[in-house]
Amino acid sequence: MNFEQALQEAEKMASGHYSPDELHDFLSFMDAAEPSQVSQILEVYQAAIDKQPVYQLQVSPDFMSRLKALRPDESEDGMSIAGDRKDRGFIADIEAGDEADNEEDMGLTPDNKEGRRSIPISNRIGSRRWIRWAAAVLIFLAIGGYCWLLSKKDLQHPPLANNPINSATPKNDVLPGGNKAILTLSGGRQIILDSAQQGDLTIQGNARVSKIENGKLVYQPVGSSSGETTTYNTLTTPRGGQYQLKLPDGTQVWLNAASSITYPTAFTGKERKVKITGEAYFEVAKNAGQPFWVEENDLVIKVLGTRFDVNGYANEPIRKAVLVDGSVNVLYQKTEVHLQPGMQAQVRRELAGDQEAAVDQKSTADQSSPADQKSPGDHRKPVLTVVPGNIEQTLAWKNGFFAFSNADLPTVMRQIARWYDVDVSYEGTISKDLFEFDGKIGKSLTLDQVLKLLTRTRVHYTIRGRQLTIRP
Repeated sequence: MNFEQALQEAEKMASGHYSPDELHDFLSFMDAAEPSQVSQILEVYQAAIDKQPVYQLQVSPDFMSRLKALRPDESEDGMSIAGDRKDRGFIADIEAGDEADNEEDMGLTPDNKEGRRSIPISNRIGSRRWIRWAAAVLIFLAIGGYCWLLSKKDLQHPPLANNPINSATPKNDVLPGGNKAILTLSGGRQIILDSAQQGDLTIQGNARVSKIENGKLVYQPVGSSSGETTTYNTLTTPRGGQYQLKLPDGTQVWLNAASSITYPTAFTGKERKVKITGEAYFEVAKNAGQPFWVEENDLVIKVLGTRFDVNGYANEPIRKAVLVDGSVNVLYQKTEVHLQPGMQAQVRRELAGDQEAAVDQKSTADQSSPADQKSPGDHRKPVLTVVPGNIEQTLAWKNGFFAFSNADLPTVMRQIARWYDVDVSYEGTISKDLFEFDGKIGKSLTLDQVLKLLTRTRVHYTIRGRQLTIRP
């Protein structure tokens, strides 16, 4: 790897989309690079981070300020830390590798409210040591995409790079989900796509069905569909699965875990209609003479050509459609609303279950309007309302991330359960005052890696096979 390639790799590290070999080559170059090159690479990395979708807690401002302060000034005998600093903050924690067992060990005293550990060091350090620290910083920020999660209790004490892990070593770990799906043909025959060979799979009606690379299923018309009997296929993803689909009209669909879509193998009527369960993202091919309808039970989205996401998971408190661009109409029972880009149409549902009952939490809803807020004992029928949407958070699953904004513990765990195909249970009562999650975590991490990040918010857990137990 040369310097120019390293600059490009820095941007990839910031995105979180890289292979272990790429990470190894990148850090090997950093270890051997000249100090001035390391400084430029860090600047490119930070600039790339700044371009990422911004969440409230994207990267600790305090951490980034320390990183800036550690940019080296070249000298004949090495590098010097800017100013007369005695506190290396995160860098010291990473290099030392020691872990505090409690807040007192971490230096969380009234005189040290930022939660930093003061570690005296000499004002001058060798370039090689500084480069190793910088490489460690990049590892910390890049693993699984940059992430920084806080709970309410942590707001006064930003987490250190090596916060103690509040979990016993799990007996096993769970790998992340991947491209997994089952295709059910019109006659009932099923094809397991994750084990099927790439290439043509079958003919359905007048469409050739093919599996191409990157976990994508494509329908290609091979003749006239006039006079043909309409046939339907269903694509289903299990928990821990996701898949892409290109419909016969060119519409692109991304199917999230534990979801399904049923569709005709040719669109021959006045409308193009599909039905979904779970969550799907659509990029609809434009055809003014043949509107596109998405049905999620009795929630219907009518479009001509646009991009939007529909989430109708049965265990989520809100069914919603979020418009990315274009224009859509959303119908629910006898109500119809029109959405502009960035807006969300939603219907609140009441949930009952052991998970929500076990956690003393506030509502797991997104934003809500007065029209769909309910008081205890209020059994009015759900209504369709429109609120501002959060596009980055809505599409995070499609882009390889978990993204949370003021999310409570059950909200986080429902997403984890679907992606890692685990059953989540709770022991004891967890106070709602401790947990409110914000941030972004890469979905390429293993379950244990994700939970170790969440342990910064005082979550304890145990993994046994496909059973995940959460306790206070």
